[in-house]
Amino acid sequence: MKLNNQATRELRLFVAAVFAATLIVFNACQTNQNLQPTTSAGAGVSGFDAADANHDGKLSRDEARDFLVNEILTHEMPITMGL
Repeated sequence: MKLNNQATRELRLFVAAVFAATLIVFNACQTNQNLQPTTSAGAGVSGFDAADANHDGKLSRDEARDFLVNEILTHEMPITMGL
């Protein structure tokens, strides 16, 4: 199937827009590599200890989900996106 010039331009524009949106999203998403709590558990507590709510030495899906949601929602967003 051969595309005409208009369709080719539209496809290239769409691909460029998707690529730009992907770069913006990845640039905006900062990760806490060490899973150290930012504000919730305080200093001296490891990420695992903060996530293990019932302190049984295992992380349930609910504990992991709650910890990650809390980390995402309490993480300060940068003023600039680095573009």
